[in-house]
Amino acid sequence: MRSVILVNQPSKLFVATFDLDQGQHWLLGRSSQYDVVLPHPSVSRKHAQIDADPNGLTVRDLDSRNGTFIDGDRVRHAPLSVGQTLRLGDLSFLLTAGDLGMESEIETQGERDAGVAPAEDPILDQLSSAQHRVLQLILTEGLSDKKIASRLHISPNTVHNHLSEIYRIFNVHSRSELLVRLHQKPDDAGFTRT
Repeated sequence: MRSVILVNQPSKLFVATFDLDQGQHWLLGRSSQYDVVLPHPSVSRKHAQIDADPNGLTVRDLDSRNGTFIDGDRVRHAPLSVGQTLRLGDLSFLLTAGDLGMESEIETQGERDAGVAPAEDPILDQLSSAQHRVLQLILTEGLSDKKIASRLHISPNTVHNHLSEIYRIFNVHSRSELLVRLHQKPDDAGFTRT
């Protein structure tokens, strides 16, 4: 299977995998109805669409308020290649080559199990695999604690415990503070906005 992986920058968390051989499309935005949910205020409810075919990926802006950018250039409809940075509003993503059936530079067996790319941020290294899975569902789908529990087949109390530990590790007190912390630019990463 030929695939490419979209990785959130600077947090290095896996966001989505696109299978180039399937000829599919994915909708990205804040809406919980979309394929890739990005719960960030700078992302429009209906922000962009990524289309995949054997020739590669293209991205199309869906009349978003804050725009869609490839390597800093605003685009309406453009090809997207491995190594390029895709920015939706204030969120940046790196498109990386991958083959989910084999080991790769950005993925190991443990990280595949966790559903995230390797964490280069020392804070992310402190999270357990279970905490990574909970964090992944918050970042990519914006799920409630109860829905996370259902999706992961664990109790809501276990989700609450994981979130409490995630908040402690990131030195935040709420989900919104956590999202702001994870979506800060690298030069802001050491500071929590109040």
